[in-house]
Amino acid sequence: MSGAVPSSLEGEVQSTPRVRSGDTPRPDAAIAARCPVALFDAQGSEVKRYLNDTRGLDDTTLAVYGVGYASRKFRDGERWVDEPCATFPWIQVPGDGPASTVRLKVRSVRTKRHMRVEPAGGDWGLFGLHTVPADAAELVITEGEYDAMAVYQATGRAAVSLPNGAASLPPAVLPLLERFKRIFLWCDGDEAGVNAARKFSAKLGRHRCVVVRAPDDCKDANDCLRKDPSLVKRALDDAGAPDHDGLVSFKELRGQVLHELRHPDLYVGAPLPSFPKLTGLVKGARPGELTLLTGPSGAGKTTLASQISIDLLESGAPTLWGSFEVKNSALAIKMLRQQARRRDGLPNEPRLLDALCDDFQRLPLHFMRFHAATEVDDVVDAMEFAAYVHDVEHVVLDNLQFMTQAGPRDASRFEAQDRAIARFRDFATRRGVHVVLVVHPRKEDPTQKLALTSIYGGAKAAQEADNVLILQAPAQPVAPGHASSQQSQAPIPKWVEVAKNRYAGTLGSVMMAFNDTTCRYYELSAGASASSASGAAVR
Repeated sequence: MSGAVPSSLEGEVQSTPRVRSGDTPRPDAAIAARCPVALFDAQGSEVKRYLNDTRGLDDTTLAVYGVGYASRKFRDGERWVDEPCATFPWIQVPGDGPASTVRLKVRSVRTKRHMRVEPAGGDWGLFGLHTVPADAAELVITEGEYDAMAVYQATGRAAVSLPNGAASLPPAVLPLLERFKRIFLWCDGDEAGVNAARKFSAKLGRHRCVVVRAPDDCKDANDCLRKDPSLVKRALDDAGAPDHDGLVSFKELRGQVLHELRHPDLYVGAPLPSFPKLTGLVKGARPGELTLLTGPSGAGKTTLASQISIDLLESGAPTLWGSFEVKNSALAIKMLRQQARRRDGLPNEPRLLDALCDDFQRLPLHFMRFHAATEVDDVVDAMEFAAYVHDVEHVVLDNLQFMTQAGPRDASRFEAQDRAIARFRDFATRRGVHVVLVVHPRKEDPTQKLALTSIYGGAKAAQEADNVLILQAPAQPVAPGHASSQQSQAPIPKWVEVAKNRYAGTLGSVMMAFNDTTCRYYELSAGASASSASGAAVR
């Protein structure tokens, strides 16, 4: 096994009460009692109160699953904060041998986004797998650790959680699930959870998967437990198997429809913290959508797409980059500067630079190896692999023109572009992945702002896209007899225009300033100038 449990987390669990047996096989408390977890002493009192009072989990459940506590530091902007955390071990029990903890998920009880898996780069596992009886034929898989424990506490069913929420079901854990004849998939009731259940049932085999939806006004299994434990059993009893890939009944849709009507705020996309105004217009990056990003040559489309992907990566969303114009190493340097957010640029001191690289390496980021003209089939094949193996949620392709140069010689450039867009549209919808596609505009008057009709190629691009973002940066006209250099002029203002928004329908523009040191865009308030914000907006 790769990686050991940090010594600060090792200890003996308090004696676990004997769990009554019933019709449904219950987790093996005797196995759980051998697992290395921390005692909830005075130092862990805040974590224990949160688990008991806020999450509604009793001490027996916590002991069976081997939950403990730890204190960990997390980065919050430019500073580090020390936070109390619950620890969730991934424990394996090889036959009759001793239990061993493969890795540990550490999650703050104060800030939801502050969590990580230790040690970095270790083996994948499933929280709660050690509790499942060897003869169990059924298993409940939930999106989070609290939900798995809620299912066990309320029903006694064997339950485990995904290793990284709705974002990931690594192929490495699939062999651990081969022995189960029936698998209940219980993801959150939001759009991300619905897409995850569809994606994971395809991985595990639709013939043996049952999709669970939380009843009433509940978001997940833990919500059900806190409201009324009987709702957990009701949700599992009412669960239905997914229909044919091309068919769906209202019975399957009903839970999602009611949840979306009651909680419309949960169905917006992933927010872009760098761009709150832009997020307000487009309502975030939603799974299964195709977004076109266009703008004049040299305006900064790649930089904008890079910063958007940094926002998504920092929220934990696995992302795939296909950069056909800029080398991966050059793109990585740009993204490293954007993530570092340093006022003085990247440091020369090796130790500090290594620390920044360590932070950047923890992001769930993957790059395609392709460069320059590339076949669309090769690109889609890489996207399919990344969606299956790495569960990527966002793909950035920069840019479309490089994928139409390698098409059939007897096909026109427009036909090749239409076919490529159709392939990306199909991938986004089928896989539930958000695809950002950078497209060059037509050659038009550089002093005029761009419009939907400015997108290079036929009308299919704008028709197929769910969102169209235009980075507007019209050149300033040069008076006769003057040099074209603009060194003496104020910075040219830029703005991102939302020219199409299929989900929300809201259109509009957001003024932007750019800082060369951080390589980041910053939204401007009404009336602010690009020159005043270009240096002052650095965090």
